[in-house]
Amino acid sequence: MEKEWYVVNTYSGHESKVKEKLEMRASTMGMEDYIFRVVVPEETVIDDKGKEITCEPLFTFESEETKKQYVVYTDNSRDKEGNIRVFASIYTMTDKGNQLLPVTTDKEWKVIETILESIQEETKKAGE
Repeated sequence: MEKEWYVVNTYSGHESKVKEKLEMRASTMGMEDYIFRVVVPEETVIDDKGKEITCEPLFTFESEETKKQYVVYTDNSRDKEGNIRVFASIYTMTDKGNQLLPVTTDKEWKVIETILESIQEETKKAGE
């Protein structure tokens, strides 16, 4: 049987619950032979205090301006206003695995902020 990939969009913070429901539904409908695996992308990062945190990558992009790749991710924690906290790092792939480096320049932060603002605007327009 040829396998196909499907992507399910869900609200941030609900990924594990959606995965659980999909697997349960496949089981109750007898479709385990058709739904092979449900994957929620996760990445473990080390915070400033040396603590391991499981994060969800939201998206990656390469900047033509800086010639670097970036990953924007969340640990699904919330700030004081109740917004989900989002982080960004420089993303490189090495023979030892993925490596996240800190964003250090104002120029890089401006590129990231521009991308995030663009996504927020598109999301608002789609919701109208």
